[in-house]
Amino acid sequence: MKTAYIEADVKKHNLKNMQTGDLIKFEADVHPIIFHYGIIDRVSDKLYIYHNQLSFVNKSGGSMIREDFNEYANGRKIISIEKTGLNKDQLQQMADVLKSHKYDFVNNNCEHFVNKLKINRFISPTAGKIALGLVVLTGIIWYMKKR
Repeated sequence: MKTAYIEADVKKHNLKNMQTGDLIKFEADVHPIIFHYGIIDRVSDKLYIYHNQLSFVNKSGGSMIREDFNEYANGRKIISIEKTGLNKDQLQQMADVLKSHKYDFVNNNCEHFVNKLKINRFISPTAGKIALGLVVLTGIIWYMKKR
C-alpha cells in the first residue's frame, strides 16, 4: 500500500512539473517490455501529448496526433520523463513536417517520431533490435534444419 502511495505522489509531482518538449515513456499496451513514447505540449495548466500510434489517423492522413494528456495517460504506467530542451515552436514545426506520415513499426513508429524531435535522427533502436533478433532467429532455424 505504501508503494502505491509513493508511486502516486511521484506521478503527481512529475505531471505538475512537466513542460513543453518533455519526452514521456509509457509501458505499452501490447507488451510490458515494449514502450510507447510521446512529447509533452503544455498550454498554461493543460497538458497535451504528441505521439504516433498505429490506431490513429489525423486530418493529414498520418498517425501522429496531439491529444489531451490526461485522457491518454489514464491508467497507463509512466516509466520515465526526460527533458529534451525543445520549445513550442520547434515542436510545432516538427509536428507539421511529420503529420502526414503513416505509422509503420519498422519505418515510422513512436520511437522514430520522438528521436526525430529529440536528436533530429529518424531512428528506432527497438525496431532495429527486433529486426536483428528475427534475422538471428531465422539463421538459427535455417541452421537447425540443415543439420
